[in-house]
Amino acid sequence: MRSLPSGSYVAPVAHINQRLDLELSPRAETVESYVLTRAAEKSWQICNRHLESEAGALFSIGGPG
Repeated sequence: MRSLPSGSYVAPVAHINQRLDLELSPRAETVESYVLTRAAEKSWQICNRHLESEAGALFSIGGPG
């Protein structure tokens, strides 16, 4: 891990809405081109199975690493 020189600081970056325009819903071309991978489809099936069960479930979804 790199350390910062004495007296320096890390400046916060602009909020995301100051860097780009956010949309309330996806554009049609985005939705039309979306492809669900087999792994993602299986993950959604597992999530839906847990959500539909009477007992419910607690789970989290994380990314790589």
